[in-house]
Amino acid sequence: MTAPTFDEHLHSLWQGFFSTYSSLSIFASKIGERADQFDEERIQEMASDLAFALDQDRNVVLAELRNYLTSWKDKDTLPDVRNNDEFHDVIKHINDPSFKQLLSDWKQKEPQKSDVLMEILRELFIRPPISAVYLRQSCLIALVSAVEDVINNLLYAYGVYKDEEFAREGDIRQRGQKVRKCYKLHDWTERWKKLDNVVPWTSLPDNEATDLREKYKRWQEEYKEIIQRRNILVHNSGSVDKRYLDQAPKAHQPPEITAGQIVLVSPSYLQKAFNLSLALPFTLTQLVWRKGLAKGQTNQNADKMASDVIYELLRQKQYALVIELAELAIQFRLGQFEHMLVLVNKGVALRKYGWKQELKSIISQLRQSDVWFFQMAAYILNGENDTARRIMINHSPDLRRHVKLSWPLFDFIREKPWFSSLFGSVNKAVLSPE
Repeated sequence: MTAPTFDEHLHSLWQGFFSTYSSLSIFASKIGERADQFDEERIQEMASDLAFALDQDRNVVLAELRNYLTSWKDKDTLPDVRNNDEFHDVIKHINDPSFKQLLSDWKQKEPQKSDVLMEILRELFIRPPISAVYLRQSCLIALVSAVEDVINNLLYAYGVYKDEEFAREGDIRQRGQKVRKCYKLHDWTERWKKLDNVVPWTSLPDNEATDLREKYKRWQEEYKEIIQRRNILVHNSGSVDKRYLDQAPKAHQPPEITAGQIVLVSPSYLQKAFNLSLALPFTLTQLVWRKGLAKGQTNQNADKMASDVIYELLRQKQYALVIELAELAIQFRLGQFEHMLVLVNKGVALRKYGWKQELKSIISQLRQSDVWFFQMAAYILNGENDTARRIMINHSPDLRRHVKLSWPLFDFIREKPWFSSLFGSVNKAVLSPE
């Protein structure tokens, strides 16, 4: 069996990672929404039972429960009640003998209501309706593990195929064994150090290399905190310890966090983690993939991977990531075709956001192309639909062969009466420009 090439190895590696990333992204959005719905149903049931047990108005009880249980949703930590005077007053009141006697008397008088109340309190402490909180934590843990795996394998591939230290070893299997032994990628400290030695920042023009490296340093600092948060969720049930306080960069820790507090994963925090978990390995993979290329030379496999990722993100309506990754990809000096395709898809995201000024530059570049469907794209992005239609009619056979109906570019003209007729009976499930 023929050993895979460096290109084939990285292509397979990235396909696997991006499939995992996309699955986790869908899981976070769709399953998270369902978990919120499920939690709301449980809160509604609890409110009815508590209203009965306490002889209170159900709407008042429901509002209090929601305020208590959903107030955590957008926070990075659980409220710290250790130094809260009101909390200590409540505990003191509960432990007061007269209050305990009052509860005992009430239990004798209202046994059914007492049983209902105790069951609800037990459920609130043992199985609170915060499924979405747990799901976000699980998603973050899986996401960081996926990034860890792709970085390890990227460095492994570099060692086997590109590291001159191992070039004289025997076959790929023997080199792989030596690389795994020598690289010692057991923790993130070793990974960051090895990446600093491997990533070819000097392959970019000086100004772009400086800009990208500064961006990478910011990502690195943010991701170090994400890694440490993942670690305490896995090993310490989310309780902040000295290791977290020492190793997570202070600028990215929750404000005034102290040992013993419980960290959470808010929706906004998880989205930040998703963005970084794609931008970071995307950039590193592209740079390592292109290491050793002569000035002006490109790698078609790396180009296509970059373009395909941006297109898939566009289909997922992740417009902010499309714009960020497109700007990164342009710095990698893609081949002309993939470069223009990336511009189109960035332009679609910009128009979705209504960023007209930024869109003008892209339209201007597309109009300079000799390729008919890039010219067509320029007219669509600029709202000149009649001109775009004429180009599409003039290239009808090529349209069916090269441009696919579900390309998000066509969202802007999809409802036009003439649009679908240009594609005839083309299957609507097909993908992007080829």
